[in-house]
Amino acid sequence: MNYLIGLSVLDHWFPLTHFLLISVLAAWFYVALIWQFDFPPFMVLIIAILNYGTIMTISKDRVKPSPQPESWKLAEIFTTGVILGGHLAMMTVQDRLFSYK
Repeated sequence: MNYLIGLSVLDHWFPLTHFLLISVLAAWFYVALIWQFDFPPFMVLIIAILNYGTIMTISKDRVKPSPQPESWKLAEIFTTGVILGGHLAMMTVQDRLFSYK
């Protein structure tokens, strides 16, 4: 296997982890159908978090260090997350309000 450089690690491993996630979810879906098991959405969330936690743990980044310090743009990341999360929350509330009228 070639040395994986930079973010190409994610490009290499994400298709595999997505396949594994879909396989696990499909298996749980069939178990839920067969045994009429109450499958809480929180469990799906835990499976997804564990899936992405695994890929982040096994990924290696082989890049040359920058001569100047670099950092994450956390303010921009959190702002984008809050805006997208707020939008999704508002759309969920709107969907619930108008779907019962």
